[in-house]
Amino acid sequence: MVNISCASITVTILTVYTEKMSTGTEAKVGAVLNDCDSPLAARFRALFTLRGLGTSEAIQQICTCFSDSSSLLKHELAYCLGQIQSPLALDELARVIQNENEDPMVRHEAGEAMGAIGDRSSVEILQTYTSDSKPEVAETCQLALGRLNWLLDSSNEEFSDNNPYKSIDPAPPLQDGSLEEWGALLLDTSKSLFLRYRVLFALRNQGGSDAVNYIVEGFSNSSALFKHELAYVLGQMKDPSAIPGLEEATRQK
Repeated sequence: MVNISCASITVTILTVYTEKMSTGTEAKVGAVLNDCDSPLAARFRALFTLRGLGTSEAIQQICTCFSDSSSLLKHELAYCLGQIQSPLALDELARVIQNENEDPMVRHEAGEAMGAIGDRSSVEILQTYTSDSKPEVAETCQLALGRLNWLLDSSNEEFSDNNPYKSIDPAPPLQDGSLEEWGALLLDTSKSLFLRYRVLFALRNQGGSDAVNYIVEGFSNSSALFKHELAYVLGQMKDPSAIPGLEEATRQK
């Protein structure tokens, strides 16, 4: 068993971003990620260090960890693979989404990661699971297909999302409209989930308490997937005005 302290991981993170990467960094950090006896905080640090490296070996170390028992950790593995945006991760992500014994939260994030990577080869498998028995998996695959189709549309080649958070999002933000129009669209369940996600990220990029209030209203929606994304976006925004809405959402059953 490899025993590397949290302090050691912190040093590794700083080294990765401030100095030339040394041989074996991925293996050392991967050893922590894949050590089920290490504290979860240390394993998460290791994971995000590997995401920052983004090499083929880093991807391999992340993929190896899908054998872990923690659904929370595996959700984040898939998220990080999507943020790296390498097709090298697609085979493992496909295996995860096809495993119907896997936690739906993990399968959902695998589908979202495939959409984030944006490779044409993912269309067929995502289409297969748009009617999955788990709503969060089905909705995610529909969203991922929406993003892929949007990316493959040549008319969108000059699009710039002006994302201040530098994340790879499940849908590109709308460019036109007012806060009031976006707020109405966000709550309109007759509209496609892909469009409503586009509105959500437009509100996030706009920022401010009014945008936060519209997003918080979305917690009245019945879709667990949609509410999951609302909370994620509010966390990104770091606006204290969101706290009452988030507290109320935690009390929902």
